[in-house]
Amino acid sequence: MGGPALIERHCELAATAGAWWPGFSGTPPALIHHDFNLRNLGLRREGDAALRLCAYDWELATIGAPQRDLVEFLSFVLEPDAEGRLVHGLIED
Repeated sequence: MGGPALIERHCELAATAGAWWPGFSGTPPALIHHDFNLRNLGLRREGDAALRLCAYDWELATIGAPQRDLVEFLSFVLEPDAEGRLVHGLIED
């Protein structure tokens, strides 16, 4: 998605910020990576065979909504034609 469709979506979000911003800003602040993609993470095996997520390159870290990192990560791992229902479910859960 890009070009005119992306511009239209940004305009829509800006116009409706009064409806969605209060819920968004009411969440506790969190340290977010701000560059959360496949180049900056790995999985490390723990002694009990569990895997632990390891994120690297924190130089862009900031305070924000953790959903931002999740959305960026999903943009790298989901198929381009992933159903909106799937994406929404992953973000909301």
